[in-house]
Amino acid sequence: GLSDGTIAIFINEPEAMFGGHLGDAELKASGMPMPLANTAGFPIYAGGGNKDNPRLLMSRAGYEPWVPVTIADMLDWRERELKTKEEEYQASIQQNGNELTEAKIEEIYRDMKKINAGEAEKTRTQLLASLKTMRAKSARQSAKAAQWTMQQRNAFDMYRASFTPAQLAAPGTISNSLTPDKVIRVDDPAGKPLAKVDPAYAQRDPQHIHLIVVGLNPQPKTDPNYAWFKSSLEALDYAALAKLL
Repeated sequence: GLSDGTIAIFINEPEAMFGGHLGDAELKASGMPMPLANTAGFPIYAGGGNKDNPRLLMSRAGYEPWVPVTIADMLDWRERELKTKEEEYQASIQQNGNELTEAKIEEIYRDMKKINAGEAEKTRTQLLASLKTMRAKSARQSAKAAQWTMQQRNAFDMYRASFTPAQLAAPGTISNSLTPDKVIRVDDPAGKPLAKVDPAYAQRDPQHIHLIVVGLNPQPKTDPNYAWFKSSLEALDYAALAKLL
């Protein structure tokens, strides 16, 4: 967000209506902008759903350059996260036991035998026993992780299948609420609604001004510069700005 006492003007930048980034590389989302007030006939929104991040929006015919993130969008995002965890699990399986092998133990044994044959035998015996213990422990951990991964996948697939096409197209939410099977919910009514830039906005001619966003981050009244900020804010000619649309 902007620092206190800042007035910023954004031209054709729909992202200026957002706050902190949520989602991933494929889903660039933020909290849903919420109406706060009206100034000079133009709506002021809580940018990214944060009332401390006010944004005045000027557009033709009241156009809002965002759309809700749907339940389907949210499920796609969560599935990508789940796939990443599954890939990380598979990578960890391949790495288990790679640090110490029989071949490495034999190499250590041969090198030590040149110096002290008795100590070399003792060390080899200890290392082989350690290797056996490590592999048994790794197998138990892998089995436990595999079970957890499978449970998560099955629970997620069941959760996804529980939605009708109409529900999938409805707005989703982000929250810490879990299903009985420990899947993060994307339909919690008490959760935070998300928004993303309207895909149709990209079709607009960039040579024309379609949006003007004025970032208004008030100066605290106790600040010595409050009077300056207030007079600067009042000096903004919103009507003149709107003529640029």
